Amino acid sequence: MRLHYYRRQGFKNFGDDLNPWLWRQLIPELLDDNPDEMFVGIGTLLNSNLPNAATTVVFGAGAGYGNGGLPDMTRVWRVYCVRGPLTARVLGLPRDRSVTDSALCIREVWKGAPFVRKSQWSFMPHAMHSQHSGWHDVCRSLGIGYIDPRNPVEEVLSAIQNSTVLLTEAMHGAVVADALRVPWVPVRTERRILEFKWHDWTQSLKLTYAPCRLWPVWQCPSGAHLVQQVRRWAKTLVVARQLKKVMRHARPVLSDRVVSQRAFEELMERLNLLKRDMAAMRTARPTPHAHGLRNG
Repeated sequence: MRLHYYRRQGFKNFGDDLNPWLWRQLIPELLDDNPDEMFVGIGTLLNSNLPNAATTVVFGAGAGYGNGGLPDMTRVWRVYCVRGPLTARVLGLPRDRSVTDSALCIREVWKGAPFVRKSQWSFMPHAMHSQHSGWHDVCRSLGIGYIDPRNPVEEVLSAIQNSTVLLTEAMHGAVVADALRVPWVPVRTERRILEFKWHDWTQSLKLTYAPCRLWPVWQCPSGAHLVQQVRRWAKTLVVARQLKKVMRHARPVLSDRVVSQRAFEELMERLNLLKRDMAAMRTARPTPHAHGLRNG
């Protein structure tokens, strides 16, 4: 199967980059360059931008983006699970296809340090919409950790694991923090953040998405004049005060341990089912193996 995930030249994002890092550890025997079979895992990928393939295998992805359009499901789709109940609803799938975001599977492969000393609160912005150097300055002024979602996957995982609480605008920061049992606080600085995907995931774990609002920060252009520099400095002070207030008053979120563990076990059961199905399909070619989880 060909691994499909969001990629854009010159753009790095932790949530997207989890795909090759995770799936090449969990299902290396199933991944190849066969264009007829496509594996869709972590990400908000089930939309009109999804490429067509003779067979599409879905494991934990969510609906959204794509100008509101839905993917073409007229070919063979094998839906083992989707991110949450909202995705199942918009795609017309049975409720039991909703498990949770498949990034929870990192619990199977990421062990981290055996004894991690929690050092500090950390902040993780959205990779696409936030000015990273500005947030780095805000975090430094507050003495908290800054986690750049454009950094390598294992570096981000370690930083999240070493946090006492994660303040995050990036949804997969929250997904991974919850998987590693690190409390998290959702924040939002941009209207462009897609709330649908957050509600979809949080409902899968019986949680509620209620982000704390912050002003965005911005980068001074090269050669900015004094007035622009002063405005940026003042804006940074205001945002730092807002973030400090969030740290003082917000209630960190963490899913119920039993609910999280059940979702993880369900994902692993369905992943094993996927492995068995693909082995049977390849043995029985050219006739595809039919299974109850097939859609279409």
